[in-house]
Amino acid sequence: MAPPIKPQTKSEATLAPVQTRSAQTRHVQHRGFIFEFLLNNTDTKIIVYSGALDLLVNTAGTRLWMEHLKWKAKDKWKEAAQEPFSVNSLIEGYVKKADNLILYIIFRAGHSVPIDNMMAFREMLLQELVYSEMPTSILNK
Repeated sequence: MAPPIKPQTKSEATLAPVQTRSAQTRHVQHRGFIFEFLLNNTDTKIIVYSGALDLLVNTAGTRLWMEHLKWKAKDKWKEAAQEPFSVNSLIEGYVKKADNLILYIIFRAGHSVPIDNMMAFREMLLQELVYSEMPTSILNK
């Protein structure tokens, strides 16, 4: 027979959530450190995208996390305008850019942006990975 479960004292009950929360905070801080390192020390283009209907990793949380990154262009990021992002004359979301950091908010998409709004996802990839690397003389033909 298993021994009876001992009830937690008041101090034990309040410590448990704090320990769990600090472990989560360390994980988020570590992830933020990697992004901050890349933003401050490389010219790597970082593209973050978020489905406007995402309930798992919501857009508000993504924006908040990005606003708290410590990087050399943080002031430019705060001042950068959010521009409409359209596909075939239909606004599919918004894009915000500063230096090598780019945020896309994709409408009509949840956690699975490539499945939920394939056309917007495809256009985002084309704009950032194909068109942005082509000389303008090729694009104007």
